[in-house]
Amino acid sequence: MQYSQRYGWLSLILWFVFFTACGEKNKPNLPRELAEFHTPRSDMPPYFKGSDMNPYWADKGAQLPNDLRQLTQFTFTTHTGSVLTPADVKGKLVLMSFFFTRCSGICPMVTASVKRIHERIQDHKNLVFVSVSVDPEHDGAQQLTEFRNRMKVPFDNWYFSTGNKDEIYGLARQVFQSDVTVRGTKDQADFLHTESIYLLDKDLYLRGIYRTRGLEDLERLAKEVAQLRAG
Repeated sequence: MQYSQRYGWLSLILWFVFFTACGEKNKPNLPRELAEFHTPRSDMPPYFKGSDMNPYWADKGAQLPNDLRQLTQFTFTTHTGSVLTPADVKGKLVLMSFFFTRCSGICPMVTASVKRIHERIQDHKNLVFVSVSVDPEHDGAQQLTEFRNRMKVPFDNWYFSTGNKDEIYGLARQVFQSDVTVRGTKDQADFLHTESIYLLDKDLYLRGIYRTRGLEDLERLAKEVAQLRAG
């Protein structure tokens, strides 16, 4: 009887080891982006990580991974003719959007939505708005100023700007994963661009993506601006 009990326990242990080993062997080899999981925080917006832009919440004081979406380099010319670079906005929160002045569809809608956000946020200290034209061949300082005036934008901390086409399209895809493309001829181009607006923190890490249609995302944007200020 004692021998049988020992044999039974030994058999059970061997079966457990066997099935555990099989489970490890057959475990799916998921990409790192799918295997990682980060606990969401309600008091702070996420970073965006990797090629899939997975939300990532960092512990306070922790070293940040090097594959977070961050705007590190750009040279824009604004509606006033001045040059805008990361050095001019670093240390500030940045709300960035894309448009072009000949757009008669979503661009006025996006700009009107950003204008409502500007008016809703009362504290504009260390906060800038940057609207980037995806049509630099047409949109110079004069066209940007005319569009700004047409949209009745009087705010000094809102820059309508443009720059090198390859740089603009590159950062739109690589940082914001925004599909900015051009179809048509040189005289009649059809620009396909995002209707989202993007929130960058004081180190120019991407921290929020918001739809401009409807009010739900705009409410979240105002909340997350306040969270980054407090954090």
